[in-house]
Amino acid sequence: MDSGVLTAVIKQGRPARARYPHRVLCDNEGCLSAAESKAAHRKQKVNLWHVPPHSPDLNVIEKYWSWLRRELQRRDLNDLVKKRLPLGKMAYR
Repeated sequence: MDSGVLTAVIKQGRPARARYPHRVLCDNEGCLSAAESKAAHRKQKVNLWHVPPHSPDLNVIEKYWSWLRRELQRRDLNDLVKKRLPLGKMAYR
């Protein structure tokens, strides 16, 4: 952050809006709320917008994780109905 790499990447993504302040949508990573990170964000004039965890309205990846969870449950139920044995650790090597 101190080197200005994040700010440069943001400016490349939206060159028409190269002026400050910059806004970054982020999930609730612990490293972003550390005191050093907050100071660096203030220095570079970057505002972080935190989204609530498991918020599919605001965070698109949550829709994917929800779909994946349902799909894995469906497959597990299929295996149970067909009386297939669960895969062991060696199956994943």
